[in-house]
Amino acid sequence: VSGRKARDFSEAGFRIVALVHELPGVLKQYHLERAVADLCRVADHVVVGSEAVRKGLASFVSESDAAQLIVRPQGLFTRSRYRGSRDRRSPRLRLREKLGIAHEARVVLTVGYADARKGVDLLAEVAASACQRLDELHFVWVGHRDVAIQRDVENTIRAAGVEAHIHFVGLDFDTDDYYAG
Repeated sequence: VSGRKARDFSEAGFRIVALVHELPGVLKQYHLERAVADLCRVADHVVVGSEAVRKGLASFVSESDAAQLIVRPQGLFTRSRYRGSRDRRSPRLRLREKLGIAHEARVVLTVGYADARKGVDLLAEVAASACQRLDELHFVWVGHRDVAIQRDVENTIRAAGVEAHIHFVGLDFDTDDYYAG
């Protein structure tokens, strides 16, 4: 979206470093093809989060602009207090107690904003199918949920009868136990 104003900032003398992490489908959905092309044309640097994003952007920009895209994978914005620790028993136990699930339960974790572009609807379908097959499996999503898709996701989970296996815990900035657990 910031690409819509990138030319104005460039003409005003600002140097521009942009981060693009959206895939082509999202850019098309929001009609941002021209904005991203403008952004890539005037920015001093355009950093993308993955090779898939780089390839996707290449379809919207000139060949010379595409050649300047810099791939830098994104990661976590915090450092875990368990970093370097080989013993994960404590966080595993705390996570399972927090969720109210068996200590031997298997956990699949997702962290981020739960909306269609992040695939929460697809995850619900996969989780529903997997949890019907493996009783010890639990899916956990940490982050806010988009209310526009929430009802559909809940209906998918309810129809499969796996509500107790799929946990939307909301926003929690202390993710160490989730990742380590």
